[in-house]
Amino acid sequence: MQLYLRSPIVHLDENEMALIRTSDKKGTYYDAVKAFMSVTHSDHPTCKKLERFFRLLRKWRDFSMTHSVAELIWEVYRDTQYLDYVGGMPGGKQRQANLRALYDRAKQYEKAAFRGLFRFLRFIERMQERGDDLGAAKTFSETEDVVRMMTIHSSKGLEFPVVFTAGLGRNFNMMDLNQSYLLDKELGFGSKYIHPELRISYATLPLVAKKKMRKELLSEELRVLYVALTRAKEKLFLVGSVKKSGEGIKQMAKCCNRRGLAPP
Repeated sequence: MQLYLRSPIVHLDENEMALIRTSDKKGTYYDAVKAFMSVTHSDHPTCKKLERFFRLLRKWRDFSMTHSVAELIWEVYRDTQYLDYVGGMPGGKQRQANLRALYDRAKQYEKAAFRGLFRFLRFIERMQERGDDLGAAKTFSETEDVVRMMTIHSSKGLEFPVVFTAGLGRNFNMMDLNQSYLLDKELGFGSKYIHPELRISYATLPLVAKKKMRKELLSEELRVLYVALTRAKEKLFLVGSVKKSGEGIKQMAKCCNRRGLAPP
């Protein structure tokens, strides 16, 4: 815990760390932190840093209950902007590649029969006990004459002179809305109600709220699309296919005309 508090994420200096320890000299450092926050005014600069740390910690704990370890790791990277931070350090490209390698290793780990953050941490601990590690990830500079294929999520934080974004002819993924039941974090579980005598099905409230869930899904898909469209430094090629080229060209021209753009 001390290492995390001293890291650039929380950014406590040695004086603040020593001040916290004076609140509880015999217990664990976590106990000292809790004791310090209980007797210190919330406007204190150190207390503000700790409050932000505990807010993130609670968020990650809740997130880990419903998401995979790999998704949790990426959420930590995004909330702390740590991936961007190490990119500005000496050897930043290699550091970023190592962080992505940890994310990829977590995805591979959960493809096996093992699941959960606790088991993944135990797996890392056993590797350390054996003296093993994940090894340095291979990385290439952006100026090297190579072609890289990656997912949009993997391209976050990277830029390239020329980018091809493929698969744009497909619709956004709305499979979650087409299931026989829906699950919403605010409205709860929703399924059709079937009258036991008339055998007629009725939509329940969560099913009626499908429009709200559709809007949330579209927002997330648009955020991912924005990432894809902002990776190119010089040229961006948008690649897609349509079943009926004539109708596709008409729709594209109509969309361009509405926005005052010249059709391609």
